[in-house]
Amino acid sequence: MNYLIKASMVILVLISSYAAAFDKGDLCRGSVVKVSDGDTVHFLCEGTDTKIKVRLAEIDTPETSKSNKKCFGQPFAQAAKKLLADRVNEKSLILEVTDIDRYGRAVGKLFDSKGSVNHYMVKMGLAYHYKAYSSDATLIQYELTSRSNKQGLWANGQACRIKPWEWRSLSKDERCESQEQLRRQSCLGFVH
Repeated sequence: MNYLIKASMVILVLISSYAAAFDKGDLCRGSVVKVSDGDTVHFLCEGTDTKIKVRLAEIDTPETSKSNKKCFGQPFAQAAKKLLADRVNEKSLILEVTDIDRYGRAVGKLFDSKGSVNHYMVKMGLAYHYKAYSSDATLIQYELTSRSNKQGLWANGQACRIKPWEWRSLSKDERCESQEQLRRQSCLGFVH
């Protein structure tokens, strides 16, 4: 029991010091050192040795399988991760921190010399505009356009799409079953 209390305290200190390193509105020039999935990166600010985990603001991409070898995640999850990696790897970027989430991650917008990376993911049809956290008119338009062009995840019919926030609410078994149903329907975008 004593070990659990100490471990919990260490985790709380790490999370609070991590979140305290950035405030809403902070800007940082740097680079991505790791792409975790289509909407999460590890960012290194210039002049520091601190890598921060950043959840891209206002967008949500199909979920990859984190630890379940039997399930591969949602359709287009790997495509979204690859698109993001191709856009940000080995590039000078600006991070604008918009929030700190309940997990201690910085939530932010990434910009490169071509503009908003967050917008690009939606424009290319590999991210949803996360309307619960945004009313950005550009993201609304990009999603409408990629939908009408049946681009990326919109190439699948409605029966082949489940929103990432709905997918995360499923149990692991339900995710595997959902994935099997999508596979039987010949949905596009699966990578094994």
